[in-house]
Amino acid sequence: MLQTARDAAENGPDVFRQQLLDYLEESEYTAPVVEFSKRDNPDLWFEVLSRVNGLDGISKLLGACRRQLEESPEHPGLLLLAGLCRLASPSAHQAEQDIRNGFLALKKNYSGKGERSQIIKKYIAETERLCPTKVDVVLKVLLEADSSPEIVHFTYSRAEPWSEVHQIALTQVMNEILDSIRGKGESL
Repeated sequence: MLQTARDAAENGPDVFRQQLLDYLEESEYTAPVVEFSKRDNPDLWFEVLSRVNGLDGISKLLGACRRQLEESPEHPGLLLLAGLCRLASPSAHQAEQDIRNGFLALKKNYSGKGERSQIIKKYIAETERLCPTKVDVVLKVLLEADSSPEIVHFTYSRAEPWSEVHQIALTQVMNEILDSIRGKGESL
């Protein structure tokens, strides 16, 4: 509600009214969001997200995720979907924080690299569909949350060439190579 009030101060009372209604009213996303928040099945997150079209759908899904986050504040799917909805909406406040927390929860709850990697790839694909100009923002947040070699290489391959996040990933790849060379030199 605090963020809703901040958005209203910045964007006017109509934004406040709409965000409040999206939070309080049930929508076609309410039941599926409640359902996937109780189960450990990332495919359900993306099934719900794939149904979203336009700002109205984004706003309604965000409202459903916000309500459910009160009961499950560390659920990776809820955080990632809420973050993506915020990022795709006109007022993107707290989007990066939700996405970062979602990636951190994902890293904690999905330690298997293969499954986590598939979730991240699907998330990036949905980001490209809903807000294609924000992919590098998501990739940068991903790198901040998880700088494992697999994520660094994935980010480097997906980032816009010579963008800030591309250069950060490139630097990390180069550091990996230098560390590897140093390690081999010590063993000789």
